[in-house]
Amino acid sequence: MLSQQNNKKIDRLCPASSVIDGICTIKSKDIRLTYDFIYETQFELVFDNSEIHCVTTDNVPCKLHFKMMSSNIVLKNGSKFNGREVIIDAP
Repeated sequence: MLSQQNNKKIDRLCPASSVIDGICTIKSKDIRLTYDFIYETQFELVFDNSEIHCVTTDNVPCKLHFKMMSSNIVLKNGSKFNGREVIIDAP
């Protein structure tokens, strides 16, 4: 299960080892979520050849919501998000 970055939980979407100079690079072809997901971060997120699928255990698409505090999201090399709704709040 992925956690929100501002909680005290381990951040599995963007661990410290993935961050270089304020940029978090995510390279995972199969990120699966089963609940509405809200992710808040101060890092720029770069998805490189990555896919996020958000579908509940009842096979109903769920919502992905990214709250970017100071940067943007970059999708590279065929990266894609699948869900009921994808919201990106960015400056």
